[in-house]
Amino acid sequence: MTRPRPQQYGPVTQDGSLDGILVSIGGADKTIPIRIQTGDIEYSNIDTDRDTARHLAKHLLGPIRVFGTGRWMREKDGSWTLMRFNVRGFEALRGDGLRDVIDDLRAIEKSGWADMADPLAQIRALRDESSTPRDLVVWTGDD
Repeated sequence: MTRPRPQQYGPVTQDGSLDGILVSIGGADKTIPIRIQTGDIEYSNIDTDRDTARHLAKHLLGPIRVFGTGRWMREKDGSWTLMRFNVRGFEALRGDGLRDVIDDLRAIEKSGWADMADPLAQIRALRDESSTPRDLVVWTGDD
């Protein structure tokens, strides 16, 4: 039996989000390019409108989550390459570490977090349910 050759496919267009540090905002056209760094990866094919860029500027070099539509290509090695992402909204994120967030959750009375033996497993389970936010958009163009 021969193993099938890995295939490249796409592009795939899908609504989603990107998390990371906002490292750059620039441009003078209607579409403003931004760059977001996530660990060792820097995404540079991201754009938004002027109004959103103006609000994003307040969060330069801070952690954010952007919402929008992305075009991705699946490479032969199974990795995904971002071709373009159009931002429609964003949320400023807290820069707290995961351990601090779990401690905050455990401090809430009757939350159930203090009784969990493995809160990280619970967080993973929540994340696996849906990696695409559906109801949470902090800023979508309304002041």
